[in-house]
Amino acid sequence: MRKLVFYSDQGHKNNARVDAKLLSLLRKPSVKVGYIPSGGDKKRKYYTENCEYYKKLGFEDFFFFDLDDEYDELRINELLSCNIIHLSAGDPQYFVQNIKKRNFVNVLRYFVDQGGILVGVSGGSLQLTKTVAIYKSSIGNLRDVTYEDYLGLSALNLVDFEFLPHYNRWSQDFIDTVKAYSAKFSCLIYACRDGDGILVNNNEIEFIGNITKIENGVVVSSGEL
Repeated sequence: MRKLVFYSDQGHKNNARVDAKLLSLLRKPSVKVGYIPSGGDKKRKYYTENCEYYKKLGFEDFFFFDLDDEYDELRINELLSCNIIHLSAGDPQYFVQNIKKRNFVNVLRYFVDQGGILVGVSGGSLQLTKTVAIYKSSIGNLRDVTYEDYLGLSALNLVDFEFLPHYNRWSQDFIDTVKAYSAKFSCLIYACRDGDGILVNNNEIEFIGNITKIENGVVVSSGEL
């Protein structure tokens, strides 16, 4: 029943292809979207922007749920009543710490197991994978990413790959760092350009756009997978 959508971002002109794949997963005429910010959003700035994005897809029912200072355990059941839960962009490390602090790993896995659609954008997409440790390599030196980091920054572990958004923005030096990271931790990484994405529907993975596969230190393939 696993249904996951990975966006590199939601501000690119080519996102219509990823949007169409998301819509293809829906079987109900009315859709409720639950929004979880990576950190606090007390002024609802990013939540409002996200609602406007989904309104263009025909959605009208939205629900804000915070894992940070405004956390309210009594609202979990309403969150689980949503058809889609959106994990926002933002600092992946802070996000995963909030998820664990609120014991939300099992909540979100339960949501997916019950047929809910989990959508991640940028840092939110990293939460769907095994670990968000790759984020540390983007803000520092690869040598700073330890095995303790790799395990300690474990995420929802809904797929057997890691995700690198904004691949079109990174320098070659950073891409070389990612290759070294993949060799060090023997992991598979799908790098995604803005406007592209990945769809997981049960056990099937569909690549939308130009996705690069990096595995064990090597760029195995690049382009339309």
